Amino acid sequence: MMFGRLALLAGLSLAAGEVCANCEQVSLLQSKTDQKTQRSHSIVVKGPDPSGGTASQSLAPTCAEGFNAAYLKCLGGANNYLMLLVTNDDDTKAYCAYTGGWAQTPENYPDHSACFASPGESEALFFDSASQTLLNWDKETIVSGPLKQDYTSLSCTGQGDAPCKSTVENKYARQLTKGGKPWKDVPAGGEYSFSWDPSDGYIGVTTKTPQTIYSMYIKNNLGSSSSSGLSADVPCSKDSSVEWQAKNFPVKGLDGGCQKDNDDYWMAFGSGEITICFPGVAC
Repeated sequence: MMFGRLALLAGLSLAAGEVCANCEQVSLLQSKTDQKTQRSHSIVVKGPDPSGGTASQSLAPTCAEGFNAAYLKCLGGANNYLMLLVTNDDDTKAYCAYTGGWAQTPENYPDHSACFASPGESEALFFDSASQTLLNWDKETIVSGPLKQDYTSLSCTGQGDAPCKSTVENKYARQLTKGGKPWKDVPAGGEYSFSWDPSDGYIGVTTKTPQTIYSMYIKNNLGSSSSSGLSADVPCSKDSSVEWQAKNFPVKGLDGGCQKDNDDYWMAFGSGEITICFPGVAC
C-alpha cells in the first residue's frame, strides 16, 4: 500500500516538473517576443506646409519618388526623358505624367500597368502635346487642356535606376537620412511612416526653415539602460536642441525629459507611436 502511494507521488512530481519545464519554455518565448515587440517603434514624420509654392513645386518631390519607384517595370529602366511634370496655364494644378502620343507604345512602356499614377488618379496619365490633354493608356481623355509641360521643378536626366529628382529649392523642407546619405524627402503636405528597429541604425531627421536647419537622430543605446530615442549634439534647453525641437515642432510620443550621455543629448521613446511634426503645421 505504501509503495503504491510513493509511486503515485513520484508520478505527480514528474508531471509537475514537465508542466513547469513547459511553462518556463513558454515564459522564455513570450519574453523574447515581448522584447522584440518593444524594440520596434512606429514613427511618423510630417512634411512642411504645401502652401507658398506653385502646384508643380509642391508635386515635384512626389513625382520624382513615384517615377523612380516605377522606372524599372514601367519603362524597363530606359527612356527616362518620357517622365514629365504637367501643369495648367497658371500652375495651380499639376500632374505627374508620361509622354503620350507618338511615344505611347508597348516598346517604350513594356508594362504600362506598373507606371506611376499621379496622386488622386487611379492609373498613369499620358501627356499628348498635340491636344494638350492627359490621356489614359486607352487614349481616353482624363484631364482636359490646355496643359503644358513644366521644365523648372523636375529633372529626370539622372543615371541609374533613380533618374528623377525635384529641382525646387524650398524654403521649408524635411529630409531623412540613413547611413549618412539622403534616404527620403518627406513631401509638402504629406508624411512618411515607417517601423524602426535598433538594428536599422541611425536615421537622421533634417528640418529646413528660412531661419535655421535643425538636425536630430533616431538612435539606440542611449543612456545607462540602452534606450532608443531622439538625439542631438546641442545641449538640452538650448535653441535647436532635441528638447527644443520636441517642444516646438512638436514631437509626440516621447517619455521623460532631456538627458546627457557622453556627446548625446537625448529624449527616450515612449511605448506608442512617435510623431515628428513640422514646425508651424497643424499636427
